[in-house]
Amino acid sequence: RLRTLPSEVWGVAAAFGALVLLLIVLAVASGDNTAAPIPENTPAELREPLAELHEAVDEAEAPGLAATLDDVDAAVESGELASARNAVDELVDATARTLVAEDISDGQADQIFEAARDVLAELPESVRKRS
Repeated sequence: RLRTLPSEVWGVAAAFGALVLLLIVLAVASGDNTAAPIPENTPAELREPLAELHEAVDEAEAPGLAATLDDVDAAVESGELASARNAVDELVDATARTLVAEDISDGQADQIFEAARDVLAELPESVRKRS
């Protein structure tokens, strides 16, 4: 029965199948574009840099870094911005150690360093460490 179908129908069916396959590939490739979870009470000026830090750490897929980022979130959530600064500093140190151990790439480490720098830049001056 299928062999009796005109060639035009086969061509339309093949084109439709290719279109469906392309849409599936694009949907899978786009991934999950939801924003990284950050504490709800994050100050407005920290929301974007902290979300970018979450994204950078998530992309690195290093469990130790994710745990250290949890410390940053806990400090922000509790309003302890001095502790948040210390936790970000520890995340930077942990990222460097993870890079040296070759558990993340140079590019992944650079993304984390840049995002951490942006978070630190948004923390109020009054909580900065004195040299």
